[in-house]
Amino acid sequence: MAIVDLGIPEAYDIIDIPKMKNYLLKMKNNNFNNKESASFDKNGNFLLDKENKNGKILYNLAYPGNFHNSLNIDLWSLRSALTVASILNLINFDDIDNDPLTKGVVEYIKNCQNYEGGLGPEPFCEAHAGYTYCGVSTLVLLNKLNEIDVNALLRWLVNRQMTKEGGFNGRTNKLVDSCYSFWTGAIFNLLTMVDKKYYFEDELLYDQLSLQAYILFAAQKKEYGGFSDRPEHSSDLQHSNYATFGLMSSQKSLKENRKVVLNPELAKAFIDVNPIYCIPQDKVEKALKYYAQKKNN
Repeated sequence: MAIVDLGIPEAYDIIDIPKMKNYLLKMKNNNFNNKESASFDKNGNFLLDKENKNGKILYNLAYPGNFHNSLNIDLWSLRSALTVASILNLINFDDIDNDPLTKGVVEYIKNCQNYEGGLGPEPFCEAHAGYTYCGVSTLVLLNKLNEIDVNALLRWLVNRQMTKEGGFNGRTNKLVDSCYSFWTGAIFNLLTMVDKKYYFEDELLYDQLSLQAYILFAAQKKEYGGFSDRPEHSSDLQHSNYATFGLMSSQKSLKENRKVVLNPELAKAFIDVNPIYCIPQDKVEKALKYYAQKKNN
């Protein structure tokens, strides 16, 4: 995404696309058939893989369809792989269920949605806003959002905004944190990309002004700049990045040429950023066009 954000062919051409595709396929778990050593749930789904490593028995979650990054297998890896694949025009949208790069992906994401309505990093885990964003953004990218229970997702999402602070938390009974202005808040923007019914009175399904107030008055460090996670901490680049994205995405309105802003000056402060790729929309469109032409040539 940093390369795409530069917006020039000299940057685009740094990427060796065939090698990138080979790498992504190497990181993909396409083990759909080897179930001899595995445990199953009542529906016959692949649950645990039993491995004998130097005389030590290891049990690993073995749902196929995900990607690993040498350290862990979770929705973060999956989302990272497929956003890269999509910008490079490597996804076969006509055959998502059978193409080796996307086979099993949607089913894996579905298995990550738990009883709360949010998604965990892998099946049977606590719902977490960061991983929920990763799963939902991938489903929106693949035009498969309705494969999960969206109503349950919404119930969980709207309860992430804290009524006193105005900001979001990332899990049930956790503290508010400005980074979830992106991880939680951007999901509402993703939903509107699929269906305009996820608005209420032309606004997103949370209190947008309250979120902006938390970011500006509680998380911003006016004496030396940047944003922190919460008032008692120092600012850092990560929270500055996500809080700034939250300020931008929380301005969204269904009405054309209207923004929801606490401070009128903020209405002119931001350009349009794509909530899937998290870079300017014009840079996304330019890169998609470039890599599509490169593939055709």
